[in-house]
Amino acid sequence: MLEYRAEFDAEVALDGGGELRARGFRLFIPHADVTETEIVDLLAAALAPQRIESAKVSDIRIVAEPHPPAGDHPGGRVRYIDLSQITADGPDRRRGTMMNTPFDVATVPLDRFAGLPAVVVRSVGTDPGITADLLADVTVTGRAVLLHTGGDRRWGTASYRSESPYLTRDGAEFLAAGGAAVVGVDAEWELSVFEALADARIPVVMNLTNLRELPPLGARFTAVPVREHCYGAHQVRAYATVPADEEGA
Repeated sequence: MLEYRAEFDAEVALDGGGELRARGFRLFIPHADVTETEIVDLLAAALAPQRIESAKVSDIRIVAEPHPPAGDHPGGRVRYIDLSQITADGPDRRRGTMMNTPFDVATVPLDRFAGLPAVVVRSVGTDPGITADLLADVTVTGRAVLLHTGGDRRWGTASYRSESPYLTRDGAEFLAAGGAAVVGVDAEWELSVFEALADARIPVVMNLTNLRELPPLGARFTAVPVREHCYGAHQVRAYATVPADEEGA
């Protein structure tokens, strides 16, 4: 399977003043036909939490590279990437990174939550609806399907929930039919999403962050809730491991 990177030069004006210039900047991209606008959106996500006022990219080169099978860590050396949000204080208090499960977590073995081969699907800068068409070329069986929307840039703001990307009904049905092990997203979803995945016993991990640092394939995902007889929402510490020499997006 191939993965794609964009290599480009960039001039970025930062919100609040200052600028960045880069030559040969590299980002993972979701497909070979990525547009300049999509690259700018991915660049903005990669620079988060720093906000940008404007960005110009040039000399864009798309590079296709083979990738080892999902979850392989050649040589056993790994790098850890924290994917958990810190609980935000204030009147609109958030509970950090949460897992919603349609089963009693105390009865489920740890391998249901830990060390899962991950596939990252990027939808930064696209329509907020994550559809079956977006997922069509992704092998989800037995994997943690991590949806990188860029929504974590708004964490702690009023728009975090109101402008949250969402999983469409056909997207949820695709993940259920494909046998995804876990679905994760860097946003917050309405309860209707859980209902769509509950029949397939697929847990959903919300309020992730740093998905931009993961490659499309090759990471392993862990999000383990406290062992208790409980259904529904659980606070988790989520993280991923990647080969130690793997570059993030």
